[in-house]
Amino acid sequence: MFKYSAAIPSIVQATLKAADEDEWAFNLQGGDKLRLGWMPFQMADFVAIMSEVVREANGFDFCEIGSGIGTKLSVASVLFGLSVEGIEYDETLATVSNQKNRGHVRVGDALQYPYTYGSFDIIWMYRVFRDVVLQDELEQRIYREMQSGGIFAGAALQHAPDGWEIIVDDFDTGNRGAWKKP
Repeated sequence: MFKYSAAIPSIVQATLKAADEDEWAFNLQGGDKLRLGWMPFQMADFVAIMSEVVREANGFDFCEIGSGIGTKLSVASVLFGLSVEGIEYDETLATVSNQKNRGHVRVGDALQYPYTYGSFDIIWMYRVFRDVVLQDELEQRIYREMQSGGIFAGAALQHAPDGWEIIVDDFDTGNRGAWKKP
């Protein structure tokens, strides 16, 4: 669980606490033979990575792929002041997020997303596919479509993007990090 400091403003503290409690209360759900069910990424690790990312970002448009119940969207919005959007395959999880007003979550398959990932300044993803070929295909699509200066951050990834500036280098401990497209 996230440790709360008295130095953190009360609205941020309340948002972090609510998101953290929701993640622990909500059971692992969804998934099928290709997609993983909802798996929360440690909030403290997310905040640490995003603290580095926002300093390097060229803008405020944030997308989480596989946004689950929207806890990371809420934290990205309240703590970092980002304009947030999520993409979630599981309609139930997206509904929970939208009902809690954590950001707009679109229901759909991230590989079939009808828009370009280039419209976002920051994209966060914590592995969404069981199938390594599909996971790699999604990562490659994101790497291709992101705008120059866009930042991709995530964990449990297949590959780090080649030739991108490293923002957070933590790939050896969980295949995670953050990279800025040249």
